[in-house]
Formats: sequence, structure tokens, C-alpha cells
Amino acid sequence: IQPAIRAEPKTRPLASCSPVALRAENAGGIAFHRRIGFVEVGRVAQAGLKFGRRIDLVLMQKLLSPGDRTP
Repeated sequence: IQPAIRAEPKTRPLASCSPVALRAENAGGIAFHRRIGFVEVGRVAQAGLKFGRRIDLVLMQKLLSPGDRTP
């Protein structure tokens, strides 16, 4: 009987940042993301149309640790 072959789990790097796009009028969402480490990196004026109104987007990102890996 041969011993079971044990394969080492493969790992791959995670993304280097976590991006998020929020409506500019969503002050609570923007404040929440700031509290957990996101920073504003840009804005997109009139990015879309919702319920007949033009909406602006706030782009935010949180940089992740370069050593983060997933199994």
C-alpha cells in the first residue's frame, strides 16, 4: 500500500488594494469607509443616472499588506 500523497496547498497573492465606489451624497458610507482605513483617491462627476438624477461617485481604496496570501 502506497502512502497518501500530500499536496501542499497552493497560495496566490491577494489584490494589493481594496477599491470601493460610493455615491458622493452618501456621507455616512464615506465616513464609515474612512474610519476603517479607506482613503479617497478620486471622484467621477455625473457617473450615472439613478431615479432620473445624475449621481457623482467618490472612489476610495484601502491598501492591503503585501504579505497577505490566501490558501
